[in-house]
Amino acid sequence: MGEAMVRLQEFVKSLQEGDLGQPLFLNSDINNLRRDMLNISFASAGQTKHLKQMQEVVDEHSAEVIAKLHDGAKNIQIEADRVWSTFAAFTQMGPVEISQGMTEKEVNEKIAKKESEYKEHFEELHIQNVIFTNIGYHFSATQDILKLQMSLMDKASIFGDRKNKFAIQQLLKEHDNVSERINKLGTSINDIADLIAKFGKENAMDNFVGPDFRTEAIESRTIPLSVVEIKLRNSKAIDRMFFEIAIEYLEYVHDVYELEARARELDMRITEMQTVMSTPPKTPKEIKDIKQKSIDRFNKDRQSTNAKLSKAYVRINALARTTPNYVEVDTDELKNIKRDSINSANRLLTGALKNTF
Repeated sequence: MGEAMVRLQEFVKSLQEGDLGQPLFLNSDINNLRRDMLNISFASAGQTKHLKQMQEVVDEHSAEVIAKLHDGAKNIQIEADRVWSTFAAFTQMGPVEISQGMTEKEVNEKIAKKESEYKEHFEELHIQNVIFTNIGYHFSATQDILKLQMSLMDKASIFGDRKNKFAIQQLLKEHDNVSERINKLGTSINDIADLIAKFGKENAMDNFVGPDFRTEAIESRTIPLSVVEIKLRNSKAIDRMFFEIAIEYLEYVHDVYELEARARELDMRITEMQTVMSTPPKTPKEIKDIKQKSIDRFNKDRQSTNAKLSKAYVRINALARTTPNYVEVDTDELKNIKRDSINSANRLLTGALKNTF
């Protein structure tokens, strides 16, 4: 996968040079914020005459941190949309289809084509991993700064009243929910990538199976059958690797779906905070209207996401239905796009695939 890795390196370089469309954070930004807040924390423990100046620094940095968290929450939503598109593309690829009567050359061409498609997918997954890791790192850094501010509030009331402290506590709670889910994604992505990397390897006899594959004669062989030999010996072989990748992909999609939901809640929480603290102050009606618009946008986007996932789930179920021993999931279950139902559909489909492949 040399070409894919070169493109991945170019992508990482573009991150460093700031060419990416989504705004990510610079290490220097976070480190400077942390340094200033630490200096204030140490100073406030032993002196009080400069508290007013310290308060201005705290307020300025707090606003920056909240703005960065807001950007991070929005970036997660952008990347989640990218995940849905990549997942849909994977389901459309489908398994390798090879039937009796095909020549070895034809078989090899099909496998080579599929391997090329997987290389592109491999690259995209690693890009997603880089972006989510980057967002997760800076979420952790901003968490440190919010906790420092909480500490300052305990030292002197000038750094914030009880109302502000409660708001930051709630923000930290939402923050923790998001960070925990980001940290899980790297493992999910690597599980998919590891399976993709195995595809097409010579002597990978477990990649494809057919009606006669599990016979005693074949299982007793000490030398593994090549992919091609397995294909040519069966009337129709099953690309089991595709469905194994699909299982890991469904786990990944489930985790990203939950992460996006938490990111949207954080987005709405920050929007509400910024609205309440805006200058000039907004009226209660204006605040209520802004909050409702955020909720309406969230529900509209979620419905669109659910429809995309439902279509992909139906596709995987239909592909698996053509294989022996697969107990299909009720299509109506997969087409129900309410939030709880789409999560249930993911679990049902994942379970059905695991029972077969």
